[in-house]
Amino acid sequence: MAIVINGSGTVTGLAVGGLPDGTVDSDTLASGIDKTSISDSGDATAITIDSSENVGIGVVPSNWPSNGDHRALQIGTGGAIYGRGSGDEARAGLTANVYLDATDDRYEYIGNSYATHYRQSDGNHSFWTAPSGSANGAITFTNRLEIKEDGRGLSQFTAKAWANFDGTGTPAFRDSHNCSSISDLGTGSYTINFSNNMANTNYCTSGASTSSIGYAVTTVIPQFRRDTDTAVANSTSASTFSTCATDDSIARDVTYVHFLVFGD
Repeated sequence: MAIVINGSGTVTGLAVGGLPDGTVDSDTLASGIDKTSISDSGDATAITIDSSENVGIGVVPSNWPSNGDHRALQIGTGGAIYGRGSGDEARAGLTANVYLDATDDRYEYIGNSYATHYRQSDGNHSFWTAPSGSANGAITFTNRLEIKEDGRGLSQFTAKAWANFDGTGTPAFRDSHNCSSISDLGTGSYTINFSNNMANTNYCTSGASTSSIGYAVTTVIPQFRRDTDTAVANSTSASTFSTCATDDSIARDVTYVHFLVFGD
């Protein structure tokens, strides 16, 4: 079944049996269909397509931009699905109470409520939220979670880096995330170098370690070299810490070292 639209854009009927050739007669109309109920004389508009080719279901679509090949499907006043096929980056998104205003070139509220925005672009997935606002008012989003194309999850509740490594001999990773290498600074002192830098130096590190060579329990001291008893500040690209035995506080190279980072 197909919708038949004539050259002037008027819906003339529903055809059965493939695409019509431009002519519609009573034999091709679906049985029981009243053509007047789907013409422009109807008393309700279910779908609106504006001049920028944006579509509204049950609503006239908001003023989405046509630049950069933006196209949006707005579903009532609640949300929208949109895509962009060119410009600075190709993307697809899903919004609740959000549209991208063509006139002001900014994200705005559709109605008076909270707003959320999910976007996929360049292999990355991003999630934003915004407090309650007023219709057509500017939105200030907070990025709550970003999943990068290389598998990293960036948020306040996901680890920015972690490592499980052998600290004896030449230190070596068993497994790690966002850690590029280990610098051996001396007995029981290490620097973990990040594959991707932290946003600032105010991140939090935590760790634990155990040994299989005569002393079972050791402790991890962040931002400190126990072998030289000196403090070492975090940098955005690396973090230094030490491991020492709990019984005598002497720096030790240990077999199992676990390292974890949270922050921006």
